[in-house]
Amino acid sequence: MSWTDEAGDTYFAQALTADEIKEKGLDKYVDMDNLTMTTPRLEDATTSGMKPTEPEESIGGTAAVKANGCWHYWFGYGTFSWPRLYGKTDVDWCGDGRWVRYANSFCYGYDDYTTYNYEGCSNYPNYGVGWNLYRVKTQWSLCYAYNPVWGSCLARSKPIRSYQFLGSGAVQYLGAG
Repeated sequence: MSWTDEAGDTYFAQALTADEIKEKGLDKYVDMDNLTMTTPRLEDATTSGMKPTEPEESIGGTAAVKANGCWHYWFGYGTFSWPRLYGKTDVDWCGDGRWVRYANSFCYGYDDYTTYNYEGCSNYPNYGVGWNLYRVKTQWSLCYAYNPVWGSCLARSKPIRSYQFLGSGAVQYLGAG
């Protein structure tokens, strides 16, 4: 499922199928005989009044426990139709209903117009395997007034987005900052 909110942020979320888990090489983290596909749900901590989940570390004896589900989520900022200028972050994680058993994320971007320039991104993951959540904060640098003659940016945006991904498959939006 994917959607774009009123601020122009775009999102995509899905539970991974057994085939997708195998294609990504995640089956070593998952008990494939007990795979459960649950659609990730987004919880917006900025508007719902809910308190974000606090990080909690698993204490001993759970290292051999495998996940029973994996999910993929991407979030981004910018213009995704021509002319395009955007930043995106892809997140894959697996959980056993409480603890995160696998976590990975990376950011990137794209531009396809002469006066747009994708300048880069910084991805700041925290917690993850052995914790109840995987927190990801990303900042992109998007130049929307690029002068190709001078090779310089006259105006740029540096949006930041923060999320956490729970071992249950839930996604919590922490805000823009």
